[in-house]
Amino acid sequence: MNSVLDLLEDYGPPDFGEGLEAPPREYSPDLDCLDQLQRPPTPVQEPVLPPQAPPPQGAPDNVPETRTSRIEDINISLKFISALQNASMESCELDPELLYRIRNPVTDILTVEEPDDRLSIDIFLAIGNASEATYTGVRAAILRRNPESKILTYYKVKRLVADLTGVVALEEDMC
Repeated sequence: MNSVLDLLEDYGPPDFGEGLEAPPREYSPDLDCLDQLQRPPTPVQEPVLPPQAPPPQGAPDNVPETRTSRIEDINISLKFISALQNASMESCELDPELLYRIRNPVTDILTVEEPDDRLSIDIFLAIGNASEATYTGVRAAILRRNPESKILTYYKVKRLVADLTGVVALEEDMC
């Protein structure tokens, strides 16, 4: 295999065109540019914010300030932020029993002694977000194989899981 030097000897130096010369053979970089690379970065100045206006005389401290914008999307976001800031359990129309369970969650280790209840829970959790019909179909197949099984209905297993864990679905009709 021929090296570059062998090719240059055979064919001569490359032709760069009329009036153009070959670049110099030795390259010496300008080391002054390295000083610029080693300089510490200039510090970024924090933006200066305008001073906040004091609240009006006699205004209570717990009243959130009302902000508006000419941009509709920002107004929606501001309303959402305000709703989050003012949210409380008392403002919801939740069942008192549910409120008690939310405020006093189960702290004991959950155990299910009944094998059919455990099977019902296992199937309910295994099908995840599948439909109620899926659970009902699996339940029907088990009852066909073993008619004496006391596997729970979809409604009963859902209620058992809610009773054991305190986790319930909150559904609100939006239409």
